[in-house]
Amino acid sequence: VVHVHADDLTWKEIFESLEIDEYLELSQIHYSDGTDWSVEVLDRRPEPYESVIFTFGENGNKDLLVNNSVDIQVIEDAEYDVENCGS
Repeated sequence: VVHVHADDLTWKEIFESLEIDEYLELSQIHYSDGTDWSVEVLDRRPEPYESVIFTFGENGNKDLLVNNSVDIQVIEDAEYDVENCGS
């Protein structure tokens, strides 16, 4: 789950900020809410409550990945935890 406060942060910049951008050099497939994306997704911003899957290198079983992706309830729970941390 990604919780972003910066309005103009792209997926690529998120990977760079986590210092895992070396994975971007591997072959990639992206799914957003179960739909295939093109590589250009890395230059776009995350959408609120969007379920996104990135695969790098050898790609796994799409149906298994998509069927086990995070749903909006998990996202909302994580959002609640972040907003209430320290309280």
